[in-house]
Amino acid sequence: MIIDETAWGKFFKNFDVYDCTYGFEHDRVGLLLIEILNEDHEEYDNPWYTPKKKLISIVINNPPEKRVFSMILENVSLATISSGWNPSQSEFVISSTDRQVVSYKTREYKGVENRIDTPIPGSSDLKPAISKVIRVGSSVYAIGGAFRIYKRITHQVWDECSKTLPVPDGYIEGKAEAISRSLFKDLSGFSESDMYAVGGMGTVYHFDGKKWQQITFPTNKLLYTVCCGGDGFVYIADFDGAIWKGRDEKWEKIINGAMSMPFLDMGWFDGRLWCASDYGIWVLEDEKLVLAMYAKYKPIPPEVAVLSKRIDVSPDGTVMMVCGSRGVAICNGNEWNVLFDSMEFE
Repeated sequence: MIIDETAWGKFFKNFDVYDCTYGFEHDRVGLLLIEILNEDHEEYDNPWYTPKKKLISIVINNPPEKRVFSMILENVSLATISSGWNPSQSEFVISSTDRQVVSYKTREYKGVENRIDTPIPGSSDLKPAISKVIRVGSSVYAIGGAFRIYKRITHQVWDECSKTLPVPDGYIEGKAEAISRSLFKDLSGFSESDMYAVGGMGTVYHFDGKKWQQITFPTNKLLYTVCCGGDGFVYIADFDGAIWKGRDEKWEKIINGAMSMPFLDMGWFDGRLWCASDYGIWVLEDEKLVLAMYAKYKPIPPEVAVLSKRIDVSPDGTVMMVCGSRGVAICNGNEWNVLFDSMEFE
């Protein structure tokens, strides 16, 4: 582990790891932490208190005294983190559900910036919730309500790339059913000119480099995650873990859903599909979804399995990182390296 007890006490104590990103360069990771509210916390009984968040940057090969950067985030609601790489922006980007953006670029900027404030087409002031920030290629995208997608252009600048997508009927009028069924949950791409966005009740859109087009998909269940695999196929999972494999208009269900919670992330690494949730990490092997700890090929160590609730893969596909509430680990395809596990220090 590269984080010792002293560093853990300074940067990680009283916080859980909520999300992670590998980047914005090799041998650097970004973490989004959330404050732990237990019975000893002075705000434990305050229903209006927003737990503090923390942005962490770890440069793995730096000397210990220069390895970790930390920034406290006050009054930031539920959020996710991603990272842009060269030739796009080399930065960490966080967005909350209410479109508040925090960014960090070494020696250039850090902290809160302008919100993603583009009104939904057809409305003068209605803005969507943001469900997730995601990297496709080297760029960061934000996805959310009303089936909106925004691309990060540079510091403080986002461009809506979903202008050709229709706003669902009833959304602008505030109808609850339209709002609840019009949320993109995930985005993935073979490239930035060949992307798939999923969400809503079986809603799948494909971007061909010029426009978005809704494609026919064989379920009306809530869709949660998508991964464009290295085998040329797209993998899409619904709320109970059923997985479809296909592309364009041809889809086949390859895994029947039996999960009590949806996957949070899917990723393609080392020639296989990986799926992670609050209950652990699975890998697609021999046309079956198996717990990665029990895989026939390169099973992950138990000390990594307990940390594996979120996934991120480097743009070049050579490194996968996982995180859970208590720690972080990375893999180069041959071996795993646990950066820290809070249980070692508590």
